[in-house]
Amino acid sequence: MRDNDITYILENEDPTWAILLYTNATGGRIAGQRAKDAFEKRIKESPELVNLAISMVVGVSEWNAEEMSNPYDLMNDGIKETQYDV
Repeated sequence: MRDNDITYILENEDPTWAILLYTNATGGRIAGQRAKDAFEKRIKESPELVNLAISMVVGVSEWNAEEMSNPYDLMNDGIKETQYDV
């Protein structure tokens, strides 16, 4: 993460967080893939976690002023995009 990116905890029970990146959707997908790669690497290197079923799902959304009117629209679109992460 860079200094101007902001992390939000969305849900504690099923750990869910969001990162507001100051970039476009392409940059967001690159950052998301880097985060997933680093996450998977750390899981494999951790003896305590290697045998657990842990995964990271990434959804990327870009602000669209024609379709979005408030921050919740952006957040909900990002959450919806997690359904398409493979």
